[in-house]
Amino acid sequence: MTDYSTDGEFVELGRSGLDWKDVLAMLTTNPAARMGASNAKGTVTPGKLADLTILFADPAQDLTNFARVQMVIRSGRVIYSKSGMILSSFSVQNK
Repeated sequence: MTDYSTDGEFVELGRSGLDWKDVLAMLTTNPAARMGASNAKGTVTPGKLADLTILFADPAQDLTNFARVQMVIRSGRVIYSKSGMILSSFSVQNK
């Protein structure tokens, strides 16, 4: 939901004293709440829109892992895949 122009911002947020959970909230639940969209976005919950960023590695281990994006799913459809192999054939059904 939030567009950060440089990968280093995640690391700088950690250096400022925020842990990975705080950084994750800044990217997910907080913007959804500010936009009044908490009922549809911000968490992975049944019934909410399927907007996800899948990472290669755990940001809890290293905040630079927020920049290691494997796949992006928006409104239930893959819009970016590092491999590029499934862009046109994969969709997520929100049940």
